[in-house]
Amino acid sequence: MRSLFAALWQFEFALRLSRVVGTRISRKTLRKAISRLPDGHMPGNDAARAFNQTLAQSLHASAILLEQDLGFSRARAVSAARRAFVGTGSWVGRATVRLWLRVE
Repeated sequence: MRSLFAALWQFEFALRLSRVVGTRISRKTLRKAISRLPDGHMPGNDAARAFNQTLAQSLHASAILLEQDLGFSRARAVSAARRAFVGTGSWVGRATVRLWLRVE
């Protein structure tokens, strides 16, 4: 279930990033960019660590992807990734709480 919400968050992030930069960036493209990053470690228990790592890797890889693959300047790539990141996840959080309340 947790991996589902991480995948949904990443899908929305790729969608928002595409809107910000005006070029289609799929979750698959983002996952390829993430796979090129060295393994990182996050603090926390397994679930929190995995989700935090998804967020951090997505943000970092998207800035690199925009800069290296799409030719954005470093400042523009970081700014676009930041704008997409800030707007992502609100509906995932609300949906998670609703689902949790229904299950409980």
